[in-house]
Amino acid sequence: MANCYRLANERRAREQDKQCIQTLEKKLVEEQRLRVLSEQTLEKERKLAAKKAADVIQLGTGSTGEKRVVECGDVCRARRRDLDSELKQLRRDVRAREEQIAQREAELHSLRQYR
Repeated sequence: MANCYRLANERRAREQDKQCIQTLEKKLVEEQRLRVLSEQTLEKERKLAAKKAADVIQLGTGSTGEKRVVECGDVCRARRRDLDSELKQLRRDVRAREEQIAQREAELHSLRQYR
C-alpha cells in the first residue's frame, strides 16, 4: 500500500516537472524573441546614429571642401545627452535580457537533467 502511494506521488511529481519544463521552455522562447527584438532595435538606433553623424560631418564641410566648425547649441547638447542616456538604458536592458535568458537556459538544463 505504501509503495502504491509512493508510486502515485512519484508520477505526480514527474507530471509537475514536465509541466514546469514546458512552462520554462515557453518562457525561454519568449525571452529569446524579446532579445532578438531588442537587438534589432539597438541595431536600428546604431545605424540611425551613424547616419546622423555622417550628416553632421557632411554639413560641417563647406562648398569648397574645407572643414567648418559646427556649433552645437544647448538644445542639441540636451538632445544628445538624452539620446546617450537612452542608449545606455537600452544596452542595460539588453544585458539584463541576456542574463535572464542565461538563467532560464541553466534552469531548463538542470530540469532536463532531473528528468
